[in-house]
Amino acid sequence: MDSRTTSFNILIFPWLAHAINLPSIKNFIDKNMLENSIELVEIHLKPSQELPPHYHTTKNLPSHLNFTLIKAFQTADSSFSNIISNLKPDSLIYDVFQPWPAKQALSQGIPAVHFVPFVAATFSVLHYHYKFKDPSFPFLPLCLPDQDMKTNDRLKKFLSAHVFYGDKDSFLMNHKLSSDIILLKTSEGFEGKYVEYYSNVSHKKVVPVGPLVKQENTSEEGDPEVLKWLSMKDQLSTVYGSEYFLNKEENEVIAKGLEISEVNFIWVIRFPMGEKITLKKALPQGFLEVFVKL
Repeated sequence: MDSRTTSFNILIFPWLAHAINLPSIKNFIDKNMLENSIELVEIHLKPSQELPPHYHTTKNLPSHLNFTLIKAFQTADSSFSNIISNLKPDSLIYDVFQPWPAKQALSQGIPAVHFVPFVAATFSVLHYHYKFKDPSFPFLPLCLPDQDMKTNDRLKKFLSAHVFYGDKDSFLMNHKLSSDIILLKTSEGFEGKYVEYYSNVSHKKVVPVGPLVKQENTSEEGDPEVLKWLSMKDQLSTVYGSEYFLNKEENEVIAKGLEISEVNFIWVIRFPMGEKITLKKALPQGFLEVFVKL
């Protein structure tokens, strides 16, 4: 019997989301002790005055440069072509905002699998909206407000023009390119009906891979003040919110929602590097004094 083991090489190409994808990949490597099994490969974006190198990931990226980074990301296609030709992986896992890695892999006979860093409900609603041109959705009350749909319409228009180059199904192209299966950042227990729905309408096997978060050691002490505050609250009575840099209007909408809901909350608010604004100015007048324990 041949005792030699056959290695299976996977090339993972994530979107440049520093706060989500990169730490998650590092956590996976550390947890599974894969330091010696992982080879990191650099990919370069074309330099520009509008987007200097320190803005080549979403870390500290001002919100008005989000679309600029997505456009710049498309300049990495030639660099990636060289990478996949040299490495010749057995499979490619690719992220959002880049259909061209899948096309390049498939042209070389390499299976490409799409990883969706969003929950199943989000893509189920978007699929229904753009496929059937209907704002309603079979699973009520899960329907996006008009303002959110307008935001998605603007994103779809931008992606169609600068990422998917006129394809009318820009939101769904990555799913169509995926070989047989789609990996989704969710769990069956949490979103079973949406996983089943999207699997049916996409004609692909949707595989939930769980949330990409590191499970901390529960024996480690956290912030004592926060833990003490939480210990005084009823179970399932507190919401936690953490989002990328929001503008003043978005912060005000969330603050209004928290005020109306009357729930306990922990809200992490971040500002881009170099932006000079106080927390008090970023929130509605009086919100800190009435609702927030700093």
